[in-house]
Amino acid sequence: MRAIRLCPAGTSVELFFDDSLEESLVADVLSSWAAMNPVRCVGDLEQSTADGKVFVSAELSCPEKYRGVEGLQFLSVQHVDVAQERLTVEVTLAMLRTLAGSVSLFHAAALGDESSGRAMILIGPSGRGKTTASRFLGQHFAYLSDETAVVQDDLCVRPYPKPLSVIVEKGFPKHQIDPGSLGISVVAPDNFSYQLSRIVLLGRVEEPTVPYVEDVSWAEALVEIAGQTSGLLLTDDGLPRLLNAMKRCGGVRRVVYSEISQTLPVFRELLSSPAEESSASWQIVHSVEQEVPAGLVSRVSGTSAVLLDDASLIYGGGRLSEVSEFAADSWLLLDEPLPMDVFRQRIEQQYGPIPNDQFPAVLQNLVDSQMISYQKP
Repeated sequence: MRAIRLCPAGTSVELFFDDSLEESLVADVLSSWAAMNPVRCVGDLEQSTADGKVFVSAELSCPEKYRGVEGLQFLSVQHVDVAQERLTVEVTLAMLRTLAGSVSLFHAAALGDESSGRAMILIGPSGRGKTTASRFLGQHFAYLSDETAVVQDDLCVRPYPKPLSVIVEKGFPKHQIDPGSLGISVVAPDNFSYQLSRIVLLGRVEEPTVPYVEDVSWAEALVEIAGQTSGLLLTDDGLPRLLNAMKRCGGVRRVVYSEISQTLPVFRELLSSPAEESSASWQIVHSVEQEVPAGLVSRVSGTSAVLLDDASLIYGGGRLSEVSEFAADSWLLLDEPLPMDVFRQRIEQQYGPIPNDQFPAVLQNLVDSQMISYQKP
């Protein structure tokens, strides 16, 4: 079977192409993934030992004989452009599944300075301008990735020079373009020498603005970055890994701009010298998995608190949120489930009496925030 072998960020992914597909698709994939040094081969899908496997076919369902293959993703395609876009997604997902929990995975562009080996990641949600920034800045810096940054605990940034996914016409599949064909200075996929020095939030605005850099509070940065990571909050060491990276990079900056072409001096300045490590400190407290009888107030299972020098955050309900000092203290009081009267007593010892007609609303706000749990007996 026709196959292409890729090694995204140190993992292995093999693409298998059914005989029902035209040869032109295989050629197009080899061309668009050229920066990743793809290897064309004759593959055996059932014997493949790759971390991720994608079987591409014009058929609507995966053949029975392949359905038990571990790690296999089946991709049914009827149009070449759709196939190209979907393949880029599937390769990325296969890489993320393999690396989740062992490294930090950011929805971010990654660029580096060739002379110093320092790197920066540019974080932002879809539509914030990461690919546009990568296309421009990649002509002046070393290009590591346009939207998926892989950072090890030692701050090594693993290159993932996937094709640029470019909107050519709204409502149609994004075109997949080899970054090297655009004059971008692509880092070899096996070059693990770049070290993360700056974490940057992209602050693109519509109003014409001279680009500038602003400091971002740790709480604000954590909330925004947590929403642009893969698997960060699914493991106990995800948040410590992010916090340590932020500390070693001197915190987080935001670059505010309207035209990316005007930002080159700003980004050059950011990478001109090593970052000074921040003196910030924090404490992370996790809830304990346990059965809680009705009538007791407890932390919601799976929640965690991040206590910074000047702010508190709670992870719960699948998201990280900054909370008031009162809310954080209420959560911290529940290191073990408490009867309602004892819980109220301890809160009032810290904050003073709470009127009887207001306490139910206070309790409900904490419950609605998915921080604490309470069932009437």
